[in-house]
Amino acid sequence: MQALRGPLTAIAALALGTGVARADVFDFSFGQSDAEGSLRITAASTGTAGVYLATGISGNFEIGNFGNPVDYAVTGLAAKGTYQGNDNLVFYPGPTGAFDASGLSWVLNDGSLENVNATVDAGVVAYTLTTDIP
Repeated sequence: MQALRGPLTAIAALALGTGVARADVFDFSFGQSDAEGSLRITAASTGTAGVYLATGISGNFEIGNFGNPVDYAVTGLAAKGTYQGNDNLVFYPGPTGAFDASGLSWVLNDGSLENVNATVDAGVVAYTLTTDIP
């Protein structure tokens, strides 16, 4: 397991779906010196304002691998509680950033798992990306 810590730059945006039974779509991009990626997260309201439960995910991820980048496809969500204590909640808008300390976890095309979570220290949101890519 690798914790890709350090300045993980993240940008989250919300695009609203249409219709009565609607799903919200969040585009989340992240990057640091040795990893970058983007996610499209489909989520449903939990009934609490600004709190959503991820129901689907797609995207890509690239890890630097010592100058030989390796590309991965995001193939689906990891079940709740299966990696890094993930709860797969998305917050928008949220004082803790787009995720909480348990975070959101997903599966890559090689079966590896990843998790992104957020913590707040002195009002500053910090994201951490953890992966079990060997």
